[in-house]
Amino acid sequence: MTLPRYRLCRGLLFVFEGVDGAGKTTQVRLLAERLQAAGYDVLCLQEPTAGPWGQKLRHLAQHGREAIAPATELEWFLQDRREDVEHNIQPALARGQIVVLDRYYFATKPLRRPQICYFSCTCRRRRAYSASDNAVHSVTSSA
Repeated sequence: MTLPRYRLCRGLLFVFEGVDGAGKTTQVRLLAERLQAAGYDVLCLQEPTAGPWGQKLRHLAQHGREAIAPATELEWFLQDRREDVEHNIQPALARGQIVVLDRYYFATKPLRRPQICYFSCTCRRRRAYSASDNAVHSVTSSA
């Protein structure tokens, strides 16, 4: 039996936020499986991404941040998000897909070094790379 495929007029963006080990990845998988079983087209993503900027950020997380300035680290996050929004998130939403993210916009500040908070342009620039405030449904996962 083939399930009917549902296409939304407008895509939806669900975000799971929480500390490491809280179960975000598990919840993303469970939600995606349930939506797909119901016939919806789902795209799962995570931050940092698997792209070049995201790989730089993952390297920092594994090997230490001492060699990089906070402003540079923030710039890498913004570039990673910009590419993800432009190449993955916005096109998927435009196609009527449901996008489920493991971390996103809300995680930039708490997961980064405190020094990043001192840059006055942070909020404006982060919001510039947000897919859409109306599209975000944030689900907080706690340990």
